[in-house]
Amino acid sequence: MNIFKDVKQAVDTREVAEVYGLEVNNSGMAICPFHDDNNPSMKVDERYHCFACQADGDVIDFVANYFELSKIDAAKKIAKDFGIEYQSVGYKKHKSVKQIKRPKPIRKEISVDNEFNKRIPTYNNILCEYKVLLESYKTIFKPSESDDDLHPLFVKAITNLDRIDYLMSMVNGTTEEKILVVMDYGKEIVNYEKIIRTIKSRIA
Repeated sequence: MNIFKDVKQAVDTREVAEVYGLEVNNSGMAICPFHDDNNPSMKVDERYHCFACQADGDVIDFVANYFELSKIDAAKKIAKDFGIEYQSVGYKKHKSVKQIKRPKPIRKEISVDNEFNKRIPTYNNILCEYKVLLESYKTIFKPSESDDDLHPLFVKAITNLDRIDYLMSMVNGTTEEKILVVMDYGKEIVNYEKIIRTIKSRIA
């Protein structure tokens, strides 16, 4: 059997990272060990991704970078430490895995563009503009007492305004909240931008 395939089937990045000493919070965020990180900027689950230094990869990549090993040596280390058998019989995880000595994180300075810091102001502008649009819907299509049915755009406004306020509070919140916006809600916010552009193109 392929050691790389067997290792990745047996364990995920978060499981391995925590055993090797990385502290991951309930949101799956951790202090990145690959740059001088003061706030949790790395998302760790099946894979890992740092929104600050852009470190990214799977469980084998993480261990290779963490211990400065080649990928094959990283895979062998995981297999040994976690009792993963990669012969034809498949793999097993030993119960003694918690006894592994946890080394201190190895930190590296990585000079890259901070894409995270670029996205937040853009997302904030999109949300502000979309909120203005929804507020206009709410005013323009407010039903009168004689109306039997609510206008779809009025319904859209009252349905989505609370959502936009929530996202705006996160965009302007803590570093961890901003990271979660980029990680979990980026596509949603980009869709709002597309709606705004479509409306502007119709008006022009």
